[in-house]
Parts: sequence; structure tokens; C-alpha cells
Amino acid sequence: MYYSEEQRLWLAEYGPAFEQAVLGHTVLPFYEGLCEEFFSAWPEDEAEMLMEEEWIADEEQRKIEIFTLYIMGLKQLWLYHQCAPYGWDYRMVIQQLDDLEDIITREFRKISYVFGHPRVIVPSYSPIIFDIDI
Repeated sequence: MYYSEEQRLWLAEYGPAFEQAVLGHTVLPFYEGLCEEFFSAWPEDEAEMLMEEEWIADEEQRKIEIFTLYIMGLKQLWLYHQCAPYGWDYRMVIQQLDDLEDIITREFRKISYVFGHPRVIVPSYSPIIFDIDI
């Protein structure tokens, strides 16, 4: 999904707060509030959606995407820049990142039915039609 420069800067400002929420075991309430602020500042255009179900799925997909961006930021910080929280070893970092990715998996399962298959999302950028029985 597309993010404007303003949206990217806004999200980046909350990166350190996201990390603190993870460390304080308050990531879900923090993230819920962050999403409320994000969607209040940049509401989705409901007129573009064909069905309410798709609109809900689109909003949830954006939430999942933003959460994933924050996880990738923590991975970059903790693993590649070796700035893990004080006292954390490699195993603890990997476990925390895995736990965060499990949250993404659970959230995606809530909307996966909209995409036609319970486990696979296939982005479509052209009117190509595949005739496959699964």
C-alpha cells in the first residue's frame, strides 16, 4: 500500500514508542491507539470500496502492514545494528520478534477470507485470471 511522505514521517516518529510498548508488554493497547490516530488523520475513502467487507479488510490489512513495518524496524535496530535492549541476548531478541510476528498471523487470519484463500495472499496488479482449482 502507498504511504505519503507525511504518513511515513508520522509513523517513524512513533518507532521508539513502539519499541517501548513492546518492552513494557503493552504493544497491543499502544498499537490500537496509534491506529486510531492514524486513521483519524488519514481516513480511508469508503467510496472507493465496493463492499463494506472489503473496506474493513483494507483497513485491517493496512494495520497489519504498519505493524509489520514496526517489526522490521525493530529487527533492523536489534539485529543488524546490534542495539538490542540491555541484557537481551540473541535468543531473546528472536523470541520477541517471533512473538510479534505471531500477532500479525493471528490478525491476518481475521481477514484472509476476503482474499479467497485462507493462507495465501496474491496481489493482483493486472486483470489476469487464473483457472485453478485448489
